[in-house]
Amino acid sequence: MILWVDDESPMILKPFIEELEDENYQIVMARSPDEMWRILSSCINQINCIIMDIMMPTGNSVDPNKSRMGLTTGLVLMQELRQHELYMSIPIIIFTIVNESEVFEWAENNSISILKKQDTLPNELLQQLLDMGVPAQ
Repeated sequence: MILWVDDESPMILKPFIEELEDENYQIVMARSPDEMWRILSSCINQINCIIMDIMMPTGNSVDPNKSRMGLTTGLVLMQELRQHELYMSIPIIIFTIVNESEVFEWAENNSISILKKQDTLPNELLQQLLDMGVPAQ
């Protein structure tokens, strides 16, 4: 199961989701950090990968000051995931329009793949999952 954390309209993500589902990946969407933590706590043994946006609302679980008022919410969440014993080994793909060096440096320093939404085709996201060895259902 892939946990996709993104507040983007489902219609924007639909081609990506359909590509993955056509290859037997099960996608669970979380539209907020709070929803992400709820899903993780109830499905921890089923999550094979997390696809994460960077810029999204903070919800109740992310300090707006830490996330620069939502500009780097995904980055804060990934830092928390990497520090949590239960979640630190789950592969993460950053999937975002954010083009800040801070995000790219953090991803590189933490061996996290990053794809820019505006430059990525659905089959390229699929290939990234395959390259990472993320199993389909």
